[in-house]
Amino acid sequence: MGSFMEKYRSYFIVFIVFVELFIVCGTTYDFNVIFTSIQREFDAGAGVTGWVGSLALALMFCNPLSPPLIRLYGPRVVTLAGTVIFTCGLAATSFVPDLAFAFVTFGVLVGVGSNFVYQSGVELVLDWFPYKNCSRATSVALLGTSLCVLVFAPLLNVLIAAYGWRNALLITAGGCFTLSVSLGVFIVPPPKGENPATDENAGTVEEGGPSPDEGARSAAESAEGGCGEIEESQFNRLKLALCQLDVWLLVLAYLLSNLCWAFFVINFGSFLEYDLHFTTDQITSTLVLGGVGECLGKILFSVFVFGPIRGVAFVVPCSAAMEVFGDFGADIVTVLVLVPIGLGSTVGAPFAGGLYDLMGGYKLSLLINAGLFVCSAINIIILLVRRSGKTRTWQPPSANSKLPIDNPAFVVESTDL
Repeated sequence: MGSFMEKYRSYFIVFIVFVELFIVCGTTYDFNVIFTSIQREFDAGAGVTGWVGSLALALMFCNPLSPPLIRLYGPRVVTLAGTVIFTCGLAATSFVPDLAFAFVTFGVLVGVGSNFVYQSGVELVLDWFPYKNCSRATSVALLGTSLCVLVFAPLLNVLIAAYGWRNALLITAGGCFTLSVSLGVFIVPPPKGENPATDENAGTVEEGGPSPDEGARSAAESAEGGCGEIEESQFNRLKLALCQLDVWLLVLAYLLSNLCWAFFVINFGSFLEYDLHFTTDQITSTLVLGGVGECLGKILFSVFVFGPIRGVAFVVPCSAAMEVFGDFGADIVTVLVLVPIGLGSTVGAPFAGGLYDLMGGYKLSLLINAGLFVCSAINIIILLVRRSGKTRTWQPPSANSKLPIDNPAFVVESTDL
């Protein structure tokens, strides 16, 4: 039994991350279900109400506290702490006497708690699967962010109809805490000095050689005179990453696309109710069908796209960024992916809500979103053209290697595809 768990523990980690993301994204991604209930009770505008969910989304993806905490205490401790903060925020929101308090209880506490869980989970999967199967592993783990919409939308709708939105949040908080803690205690990082998920298929990495993550760290430490400070290493790798045009193309693409996606996470339920005059049951059915479509899309891309043309198809943000910029380490990749998502979520929903309050409908918001999606796609196309014919290869840095772009640890060689 021990050897069985030793062999398949990396896949068990993916399952744990899948469930953890399912839990924290449930109420955050389905904020539009409780959006109208909160708006009616406090008689607030769509823009102000949208800020509550938008703040939670922003902090969920863009929180500077989690990276140093993960390095100091490990992903398990940070995940469990995030679960406590997240569920306390949900429970506290059920008692708020005014919408202003919800900015702290839901916007800050739920956002910070979910970020601890989300960033720990994503970085954990990238650490366990840095090479082959990285795309499939992240696709499976991130299915939790889609499946949660499918499950939580009707669940919250039933609970709100039966007990009201306040009691619905209390019940949800209790269930989320129990499930998250029961799995979070089993979280473990990959053993030091090896990548268990990729020992037998490390792609372009030589057998027995260091991983890109370790090499990037050692290169950065060598540049600082071998001081070995993790914080300085990460800062140097981040500076090097930000000097590359491809990084900015990817960041801008994610930022623009998530300016649009924030509308569908926060304001979509309001749009269906006020612009299209959907009933509560119709809104729930629409959200569930959207979740089903998203799940099927990720599964199909994982099975039929990522495998055959690994390194060419840039579909899932985390795995795509890891494929292109993985030499900088999983911690830098998560920052490059999650920060633009958080910034886009911060602005997107309040902007759409403000336009609704100003124009009396969401038509202008939809037109602007369509334009932003096009701009995001253009950035991805430019990135694909620049990266075509290139692949990430790893060469161990020498003892005297430095951090400039011509460092062998970050060589990008052309290959015939």
